[in-house]
Amino acid sequence: MPSAKKIKLKEEYANLMAERPDVILTRYTGLNVVKITALRERLRSKGVVYRVVKNNILKRALDERDDLKGQDYASYLTGPVAVAFVKSDFPAVAKELKDYSKENEIFKMESGIMSSTWYNGKQVQDLAEMPSREQSLSQIASMLNAPATQTAGLINQIMASLARAIKAVGEKNG
Repeated sequence: MPSAKKIKLKEEYANLMAERPDVILTRYTGLNVVKITALRERLRSKGVVYRVVKNNILKRALDERDDLKGQDYASYLTGPVAVAFVKSDFPAVAKELKDYSKENEIFKMESGIMSSTWYNGKQVQDLAEMPSREQSLSQIASMLNAPATQTAGLINQIMASLARAIKAVGEKNG
């Protein structure tokens, strides 16, 4: 029978995943407390909770998620694991962790869950290359705005040509 402490910890993980359904599992072995604290602060600014977890208890919390039935995550829950609980913009958080892993070569992204799908470490790395939500929205807005900008420029050219023609006629007759 699990202790009250373990039950409380499982509920904490489940509550975190209810608020932040996307997660990224990382290997932090070899990082000291100062480096982990600095990483937590970097992630906190993006609305991410970063926790060192107990594997068996996290597995139980993941087992309770209906959207993950049949997914193979147990193999990633061995050894020291820390989890980034992501509320939104998974690719931006993955990019932040990827940048951190470049600064600290011993830090690794192992796997992750985005939109109820389990991804291995390579796939999470690929997701880190995606543009952030803000960048994607900006690109879409500029693509939608381009025809209107071109039309406005064309109308402006026609009006300027008409004004030059009227001016030329006025100077010729005047």
